[in-house]
Amino acid sequence: MSLRFIWVFLSVFTSFVLACQGVVYPVKPEGVLRKYCEAMSRRDVYKALNYISAQEKKELRESFENAFQLEYEVLLCGLDQWEIFKSDMNDNAASVDIHVSEPNIGALYGEAIATLMKSGTEVQDDEEVRRIVNEEVKKKIKKGEIEFIRSDVRIRFSRENGQWKLLRLKTEALGVWMYINKGFSLFQEGEYQEAKSLFENALSIELENEVAKFYLMMAKQRLAYMKVGDEIR
Repeated sequence: MSLRFIWVFLSVFTSFVLACQGVVYPVKPEGVLRKYCEAMSRRDVYKALNYISAQEKKELRESFENAFQLEYEVLLCGLDQWEIFKSDMNDNAASVDIHVSEPNIGALYGEAIATLMKSGTEVQDDEEVRRIVNEEVKKKIKKGEIEFIRSDVRIRFSRENGQWKLLRLKTEALGVWMYINKGFSLFQEGEYQEAKSLFENALSIELENEVAKFYLMMAKQRLAYMKVGDEIR
């Protein structure tokens, strides 16, 4: 047996083992998209970040530290039904066009928030609000009470060090949730005035977003309590 044959055999075998272990990075943008969705549906956030462009990775990592945003992304990746119908690439940029059927997450969370508000349930803190809302959302998913929105979406990629990386979608709907998620983080930190402004920005885009309306109301309440406290002192 020649040395050349042994070398070729070992190279092929090693590649096969690495591929089985999921070590080999996808060659095509379509593969990167699939790997990202697979990782997010398993809540493997740090693996998902491997497929995001460096210029946006920091922003995405910060948003994933917000548990509310993480639930949102996991639901999207776990429930999305999509089919690639076109792809285009050159040396440093690529795009993948997909037919997508995605759950109307805004309506889903909005209905859950509305249910909580109507129930009159007393909650102790923001963490409990999020827990109750997520449980309500999961019940609706289990019962199949989900409204799906069908659309065509173009996902863009950039090449970094020879690998294709996802660029985040810059859509109006995402803009609403970016405002809400940042506002939610500031709300948890006690920055109620800044949070209030972000919830108002979200509502300027989507007037009937129940999540933004709910947290705007809570931010206003906290600011009112703070004002009363200052006056007493």
